[in-house]
Formats: sequence, structure tokens, C-alpha cells
Amino acid sequence: MSTRARGVDGWVDAFAPDGWMLRAAGKVERAAIADVMRPLLTAGTLSWAPVASGKAGNLGFTVGKATFTGATPADGWRSSYVTIWRQQPDGSWRVLFDTGRQTNAS
Repeated sequence: MSTRARGVDGWVDAFAPDGWMLRAAGKVERAAIADVMRPLLTAGTLSWAPVASGKAGNLGFTVGKATFTGATPADGWRSSYVTIWRQQPDGSWRVLFDTGRQTNAS
């Protein structure tokens, strides 16, 4: 199920067991992703859309744009992101690495 439907649980479930995020404060291991993302995902709506993707073997990538809509217009922002995916032994694709960079206020 999607992050939109499941919130932070859906976000975390998209990550491989050894997947991680890079935030301004540094590397966020999978075990800490829920704690880092919960405040954001419960404060508004995060929407994203890939603009490019590709794959080579069992690795893939998506790059795109994201928009956060908060409780007020001042809480909103836009960003760009990159996600590296790895195919799992069961054939599913999970996030190995994810990061984003705010590009401007919304």
C-alpha cells in the first residue's frame, strides 16, 4: 500500500532492510526513518512525481519533484529528490537510498 494511504508506515515499508535516507543532519538508518518522517507526514501532504528513471541490473533510480502542502501556505515548500532502488530477492523493488533538497517555498 502507498504512503498516501498508510502514512509513515507506508513510507518506511518502501525501504529495503539496509535502506537509508540522507537529511540535512546526516544519515538516517531505516530504524530511525519513522521518527524522522512522522512529524512531516502528519503535518500535511507530501506529493511527489518522478521526472526521470532508469535501471541497470538490480539497481534503479528515480529523480523528481516534490511538494509539501502544510496547514497554511507558509508551511508549504517544493523540493527535488533522488531515490535509488534495489530489486529484492523476491523480485520487489525497495528503496536503498533517498534524499531531497528544498528548492523554494510553495
